Formats: sequence, structure tokens, C-alpha cells
Amino acid sequence: MKNNTLNKHERLKSRKAIEVLMREADSFYIFPIRVLYRFHKDESTEPLKICVSVSKRRFKHAVDRNRIKRLMREAWRTNKLILTDELRSRSKQLDVMLIYTSKEIEDFKKVDKKTILVLNRLIEIVQQTEM
Repeated sequence: MKNNTLNKHERLKSRKAIEVLMREADSFYIFPIRVLYRFHKDESTEPLKICVSVSKRRFKHAVDRNRIKRLMREAWRTNKLILTDELRSRSKQLDVMLIYTSKEIEDFKKVDKKTILVLNRLIEIVQQTEM
């Protein structure tokens, strides 16, 4: 299996799982991305699952919301390997939700740079957390 993919097993899709994440998650903020994360024990083989969200209130047109989600998923897909390796080495599982909060559509370079900062912060959290 290729490491630089974002297949359906790596996505957080279950309504129940998303509700639990929203209710029990810890969070931090790196403009323009708010990050909700939750460690859990599950029989799933994937150490990292992600969900991306863009507010309908800020972006009325679905075209704009979909573009932003595409940018965020691509930035995540290309850079997630460092976090995935860290989780595997520590036998931890993490659910993550990325919420886009800016009022403008940022270019890919900025989204990519901020996603790398998010991943580095998550790695610090994984290293500090004992389960």
C-alpha cells in the first residue's frame, strides 16, 4: 500500500464517531485551521483518521467549500506520513477533524504550510501523551 494516499479507511466518516470526536475532543488553533483531536482504542488498523469541514455560513457556494476541502485534504495527504509513523511507533490511534475558519480562500502554499504546522503540533502532543 502506498503511504501517500488518503483512502476511505483513513477518513473519519461515521456520524457516531464524528459526534464523539466533537463532544470529547481536545483542540488547538493555527490560523486558518481549527484542529479537534482525540486518542482512542479501536480494532481499526489505521492509526490516523481525518475529517475536513468548511462552514456553510462563511462560504455560501458549495464550489468554494469543496475547493477548500480539496486543498486541505491534499496538503494533509502529502505531509501526514510523519505523524502516521509516530503513531505507529507508539501504538496509538488518533481521530482528527480540521475545520477551516478563514473568510477567504487561501492559496495552496499557505494551506500546506499551516497543515505542516498542525502536523508538527500533533506530533508534539502524541509524544507528550501517555495512554
